[in-house]
This record gives sequence, structure tokens and C-alpha cells, in this order.
Amino acid sequence: MAWVDVFSDAEGIVLGEKFKGTAHLQKVVGITTFGSFHWGRVFFQDGSSTSFFCLKMGKESKRYFHRSLTFHDYRRKKIIEFKKPKLKISKNKEEAPTWIVEGQDVDKKLRIVLESYATKRFAMKGGGSQVYIEYAVIPKEFSLKTTNQVITLSDLGKGVGTFEDAYSSLT
Repeated sequence: MAWVDVFSDAEGIVLGEKFKGTAHLQKVVGITTFGSFHWGRVFFQDGSSTSFFCLKMGKESKRYFHRSLTFHDYRRKKIIEFKKPKLKISKNKEEAPTWIVEGQDVDKKLRIVLESYATKRFAMKGGGSQVYIEYAVIPKEFSLKTTNQVITLSDLGKGVGTFEDAYSSLT
């Protein structure tokens, strides 16, 4: 499993508004068994970003392994990591899910609430099956508190990103 991240200058229209900033392209390549996971990335107007990842046992599993949460503070040129973040998924039959990601260590706490506005579902087969659902998301809430700073969504500006839900079976 390997991936490449490319960041480049970009401008255009995003969510109906003019945009000038940095674009992110990621290419993931792997020769591996299918796996179940959640993976989210959000980029903010000030250049900061946050990333969340966890492995899970299956489609409806609430038991997560190898969890990680990072916040890349562009202004301060700092990466803040959380060891065991928590994920809550709120959804009903009519609406796309809302994700609440929370991280808390001894001296820091982060909470981000992501709401989706578009969904794309892929089904891959061969030696098993993998369902991969990608949600386009915007943060509705963001709060980071450390011993010497508090950062909110209004400090970062609007954000856009993706949240992935993948699950597999060997049949």
C-alpha cells in the first residue's frame, strides 16, 4: 500500500464561491486484501488541515483500530496529533451521515463536526468485494484547545473535504 499527496496552487469556484488557494490530489495504490476503514481530510481557507483515520472490523462495526487524528496548523507551522480519537456517526435513513470526531490528550482537545453535501458510491470486486463511499463534507463545527491557544472555525475560515467509508467481505 502506498500513496502520493500532491499540493498545487489552484483557483476557480468551490461551493459557488471564488477560490484561490491550494489544491490537494491524492493517489492511493495497493495490492492488498480489502479492508474496512474511515478516512477523512478537511482543508481550511487559512491553509490549515485536519486528517482522521481508523480501521474497523466491518460495515456496521463501531470497534475501531489504529486510530489517528492530526491537525496541521498552517499559521504556526505546527502539527498536533491525538493518539486515540473517537468517532461518532449520526445518521438516519433520509439523510447523509454527520461525523463527529473528537480527540483528547492530557494537554489538548479537538472536536470537529462534518456534514456531507454530496455522495459517491463505488463497488469493487475481485477476490472479495469492497464498497467505498466518498462523502464531500464541510465542517459545521471546529474547536481546538491547547494549553496556550484556542482555535475555532471562525479562525480557520470555511473548509471543504472528504470523508470515506469503506467496508469489505471475502465472498
